[in-house]
Amino acid sequence: MSPQIEGKVAAIIDKYTVAINVGLENGVEEGMQFKIVVERGVVKDPDTDEEIGVIRVPKAKIKVIQVERKMSIAESETYTKLSPITASLLASLPPFYGSKEKKELPISEEDLQKAETLDRTIKVGDKVVQVLDQTTIEPEAEAEAEAEEETETT
Repeated sequence: MSPQIEGKVAAIIDKYTVAINVGLENGVEEGMQFKIVVERGVVKDPDTDEEIGVIRVPKAKIKVIQVERKMSIAESETYTKLSPITASLLASLPPFYGSKEKKELPISEEDLQKAETLDRTIKVGDKVVQVLDQTTIEPEAEAEAEAEEETETT
């Protein structure tokens, strides 16, 4: 397996499309998927204080639609958005037809307060990381982000 391709958002083209600073020279091919991520800091082992990794939180997932020598154009994945009527009908069905929900962890309020709030807006200079599992991009993350935005604006 070849190494994971990493780059940065080089330009914002429109609400759905970005240019990234990796292209043919870096092994990018049309159809490849990337995540735009924010790095939230280094994780240290609580016993040894050794740095064991970096937390990367995805802001969005994109798919390459055009590849140039040193850059690529990528856009957000398309998915079917349910009409309000369909969504309400699905919500009334038994849970095996419903959506997945995350169970909240019983975490320390003190540690939670130390965590900074996440800015999900995409900016020039944001890191992009190739998605090595090239299965279809799940719309769940986008739906969660939309729900968060609606909650924040109300």
